[in-house]
Amino acid sequence: MGKMKKNIIRSYNIIQKSKKNKELLKTISMYDNTLEYKTLRERVAICFYIIQESWMKNEISRAKNYMSEKLYSMYSKKINELRTRNRINIAEDIILVNVKPIEVIIGETDNNDYIWMYVKGTRKSYQLDAESKSAIKETLDKGVFKEYWKFIRGSEGWILDETLKLDDVSEKVYFEERLCS
Repeated sequence: MGKMKKNIIRSYNIIQKSKKNKELLKTISMYDNTLEYKTLRERVAICFYIIQESWMKNEISRAKNYMSEKLYSMYSKKINELRTRNRINIAEDIILVNVKPIEVIIGETDNNDYIWMYVKGTRKSYQLDAESKSAIKETLDKGVFKEYWKFIRGSEGWILDETLKLDDVSEKVYFEERLCS
């Protein structure tokens, strides 16, 4: 299947899943206001900008309350690896463009609740050599990025637990089979 056709199908699936899950959120938000779509979008935006800023400043501890221990540990390791390689993350012009609920799983207890969100943003990111402050060309990434972000309940609201790049995901495995059944 050609890349353009795959992108069209993916976009259609995201729109359809989003519509279905917005309706579900509307229904269940009567019982839990943290599941109101507007509230979720705001929470995702807060997490997005705090995590992006923390990543950019190589101080992921600033975002600890907005992510799971598992993700915090993984990001901490990545930042330590960059320090070991004498590199600094840079991210500029960060904009959250769109957020859509792709999968909503709410159980009888809060322990297993999660929500997968489609997140579209723009940024210019690259790494600097810490000593020379010169940009490392092969790390330049600018433009649009599209990912799936999984949120779970934390003690102070929804927190980021996992991120997946669209191209790294077989939607059939992650979403399609569960949502269509």
